[in-house]
Amino acid sequence: MTRRRQKAQISTRNVLRPLVKREQAPSNTSNDLEKHDKALIQRDPLAHVLLRKSKRHDYRQSVNDQKSSDLVEFQHDASTGRDVLSFVRYSLEPFSDKLDPFAQLPVALDRFQEHLVSFYLLDYPKVTYGLSPHLKPHPVATNFSIAINNPPNFQVALARSALYRISLKKYNTESEKHDLEVALMKHKGEALRMVKEMSAKADGATDKDNLVASIISLGTLDNRTGAKDTASMHFMAVRRLLRSIGGPLGIKSALLSRVMVHFECIYGTTTASYVWDHSDASRLLLDINCFFADVWDLWKSPTRRSSIVSSTGSTTSTSSKMAISTTSSASISPVAAFALRPDSSLREALSRPHKQDDEEITTQDRMKLTFQLTCLLTFCHMILDYASDPGELKRYLANLNCIIDNAQLTGQPCNNHLWLMQVHDQSSTHNTRIWRAASFVWLLRHVPYSVQKGIRDWLLAFATGQSIAARTVKRLDAFYFSYAMQPT
Repeated sequence: MTRRRQKAQISTRNVLRPLVKREQAPSNTSNDLEKHDKALIQRDPLAHVLLRKSKRHDYRQSVNDQKSSDLVEFQHDASTGRDVLSFVRYSLEPFSDKLDPFAQLPVALDRFQEHLVSFYLLDYPKVTYGLSPHLKPHPVATNFSIAINNPPNFQVALARSALYRISLKKYNTESEKHDLEVALMKHKGEALRMVKEMSAKADGATDKDNLVASIISLGTLDNRTGAKDTASMHFMAVRRLLRSIGGPLGIKSALLSRVMVHFECIYGTTTASYVWDHSDASRLLLDINCFFADVWDLWKSPTRRSSIVSSTGSTTSTSSKMAISTTSSASISPVAAFALRPDSSLREALSRPHKQDDEEITTQDRMKLTFQLTCLLTFCHMILDYASDPGELKRYLANLNCIIDNAQLTGQPCNNHLWLMQVHDQSSTHNTRIWRAASFVWLLRHVPYSVQKGIRDWLLAFATGQSIAARTVKRLDAFYFSYAMQPT
């Protein structure tokens, strides 16, 4: 046994000596190294195993050195205030080599597709929508969870990821750019094929939900690529499907409904919609004016006026339809029940100033205003629904404010607050509430920026408990839509 060990040690030393010489010869070219390795393998079969280990060690060492240099560069960039995403600009790494160990995804992922999934889940939400990673649940992650059970939607997610990597120039070579362009067309084509097959045999409620989600994904993808006509055709198909099931409230999946209403609201710079068109304008115009009247009636109701005057809040009037009916709630002022706290994150987001009418209005300005309007409309709907019970209203809004404050959204875009307002309550009543607010936002996209800003200021004064008596009662005129609404 001892002789065998000695022979093995001698053989290993004989193999390692050329390997050491190989490592000590940095001037050798790759061809010379390959010839050296082949000759070494012919002399001793054990060299093949040792060479594989040596090359694997060299590769891992080079990867670690590259990551270390990238980390140093990233720390330097972060210290100088550059964008954090510069770290992954030229060194995009997937989560692992096996993102789907249990084969649960609709397709079998290769390494390139793993990169696309990694980008979609890690970088895409912040780059595209300014969404905070502290959101739980996260809107993009929620959409991805829907896509896992819906193959066409998953293909569109991969295509969207490829599209944004191209637009942000997150590629090293022209060959990689070409691969991303091919991936965009390939996954989009696969999604179209699957949607065609799905539409031919969609029967149950789940099938229709998946079909609606897939066509919406294709429409928004075409919208991003600039194919407005194709996107309009997809949105028209979605509107027909929704009308066949009773509108957006006919969606059976609560997650899909929340994702749909959120992304419908945040596309605030265009009048394109996959839920409403010009035929809904007259009905929505009457509905929003009734909403403004309800807000005004609640403000000037005798119950509310007496509660402002009386510090104890003991009210006796019951003539108003918004009167307080419960004894436990009678000691709470309606203003104290819904007025936003000055130190709350939600109030800070809704109170951010906007540009004046004589200044240049950018697309970003319009989006910010749309986010604020959607939040305020949703918030005021909550107030109206719970107006008859200030005690319950106070508890409901306290829970909402607690969720938003815990998410650490100070300074973040207002669409982060909007998402939490939409998903914190999974009841059917809240579902109706947020869809009604979303329909008003779509209607307000057709009015001038100055009118939108005036409505925002009026609703903000109401939500913060300030007097709106001196302000004009809001009412939209049909004149705004006589030229804005065009058949699609």
